Amino acid sequence: MRRTHAIPCGNGEALIEPPFDEWEGLVRRTAAAAAVWDVEVGGMPLSALRSDARADALRLAGETCRRLGIAFEVRDSSAPIVMTGHQPELFHPGVWSKHFAIQKFADQHEATPLDLVVDSDRCGRVSLRVPCVRERVRRHDVVLADGGDACYGCVPAPSPEAIERFANEALACAKTLPGDGPYERVQRFVGCLNDAVPRSRTIAEAVVVARRSYETPAVSRYGEVFVTDQAAASSFLRFAAHLVRDAQRFTTVFNDEVRAYRARRRVRSAAHPFPELSVAGGIAEVPLWVLVGGVRRRVAFEQATGSIHVEDHGVIEAGVDDVSVVRALEASGLRILPRAVALTMFERLCVADLFVHGVGGSRYEFITDRVIERWLGVAAPPYAVVSLTMRLPVGSASAIDERIAELRRTLHVAKHNPDKLLDMALADPGERARADAYVQEKRDLIARASEPGADKRAVGQAIRAVNARLEAAIRPFVAAVEEKIQRLECERGAHEALSDRECSFPLFDPLDVMDAVG
Repeated sequence: MRRTHAIPCGNGEALIEPPFDEWEGLVRRTAAAAAVWDVEVGGMPLSALRSDARADALRLAGETCRRLGIAFEVRDSSAPIVMTGHQPELFHPGVWSKHFAIQKFADQHEATPLDLVVDSDRCGRVSLRVPCVRERVRRHDVVLADGGDACYGCVPAPSPEAIERFANEALACAKTLPGDGPYERVQRFVGCLNDAVPRSRTIAEAVVVARRSYETPAVSRYGEVFVTDQAAASSFLRFAAHLVRDAQRFTTVFNDEVRAYRARRRVRSAAHPFPELSVAGGIAEVPLWVLVGGVRRRVAFEQATGSIHVEDHGVIEAGVDDVSVVRALEASGLRILPRAVALTMFERLCVADLFVHGVGGSRYEFITDRVIERWLGVAAPPYAVVSLTMRLPVGSASAIDERIAELRRTLHVAKHNPDKLLDMALADPGERARADAYVQEKRDLIARASEPGADKRAVGQAIRAVNARLEAAIRPFVAAVEEKIQRLECERGAHEALSDRECSFPLFDPLDVMDAVG
C-alpha cells in the first residue's frame, strides 16, 4: 500500500513523489504493460480501446486549443502522454504546480502533456481567494460566477458586467496587500479574463483560457482536454458501456474495497471516502452521471431486462452486451459523464502513460488500484503526486508564536509566584517597597511552616493571602501582558490570512511556481 502523502509545509517547498528522475521508468512500464492488455472492454481488447482513447484525447486537445487560441505543441501520436487534471477553478499554486511538472517532463522526454479540465463536476461558486487588509485582515472570496448545481460545462462564460464586478472587488482587496506585486498580478489576470471571454462558451473555458494567457511568461504548451468533450467520444462511450453492462460485478468490487478502506482506517462516515454504490432489486448503480437539464443525475442498470435507469428521467432499453449498450447510449441523445472513480480509471487505463495527482486526488487511489485489479484483472498503472506550498511574502509567524508562548509563561508565574516578577512589574519605589515587605513576610511564613508543631493549614492560608496581595500589586502589569497577548493573537490571525496556502494563483508569478517544481 502506498503511504499517505502530506502537504508540503515550508513556503516554496514542493512535493514530487516519486522523484522526477523516476518518471521515465514509470512511463515505460505503463506502455509495456498496456500493449498486451487483452481483457475485453467495450467489445474490444483493452489495449485497442486504449489506442482509440489516446487518439481521441490528442484530437480533442488539438481541436480545443486551436479554437480557444491556446498554445499546444502536438508531438508524434506515439509519444508518451503525461497527464494531470483538476476542476476549472481559480485554484492555489499547489494545484497549479502539476501543470508545470508535466510540461517539464514533456520538454525533457519529448512527451505530450495534457491537462484534463474536469468541467463535468458541480460548479458552485468560482471565486478568487485573496486576503484583504481593511479594519482587520481576513480571507476573502471574490465570486466570478455561481453555477449552483449545474456542471461547469453547462454554465455560460461570465458577462462583461460580472467581470467588471469581479475585477473591482478583487483589485480593491489586492490593493490592501503589502507591496505592489499582488495588485499588479491580479490586474494582469483580469486583463487575461477579459480577453478570454469573447472566445469562451462556458465558465470552464473562460477560466482555462485566462489561466493559459496568464501563464505566457512560463511558455506552457500543454494540451487541454475537457471531460464533457471526452465523454462524448466513442472510446469513452465504450468504456462507459462496459461499466453499465458489468454493473453488478463492478458494484460488488467497488463496495468491497470502500468498506475495506473504512475498516482499515476506522472510518465511520458512510460518505468517506466515497458513498457506496446502491444495489436493490437487481438494479445496480453505475459510477456515471447523465446530464438532465444541465444537472447531473444518477444512473443504474437492471441486468435482467437490460434497462438503464436514469434518475428523474426514465428508462433506456439497452440490451445486455457492450455493443448494444454503446448503441443505446449513442441513440439516447443524453450526455454521459464519468463520476470520480470512473474518470480516474479511464484516464489511467486508457489515456495516460503517467497520471499526476495532487495530494487530495492521491488519497483514495489505493481503492482505485484495487478496483482496477479485481474488476479487470490487470495491474493498476502507477501514478505520481505533485504539490507545492507557496504563500504571499509576509514573513514568518514563528516569532509571533514564540512571543505569545513567552507571555503566557509570564502569566503562569504571575499567578503562582508573583514575587518573581517584581523587577519587571514595579518601577515605582513606594510600590516596590511595599511589595518587598510582602515578599519578606512570605519568606518568614515559609520558614515558620517548617518549624516543629507548626499549624501548616493556617500558615498555608497566610501564604495564599500574601500571594493575593502580591498579585494585586502587579495586576496592572498582568493586564498589560494580557493585552499584548490579545494584540499578538490578532496579528497572528492576520498573518494566517495573509499567508493562506489556499490563495488563488493570480496572486502569484507563474515563473516562481515553475521554478519551484524544478
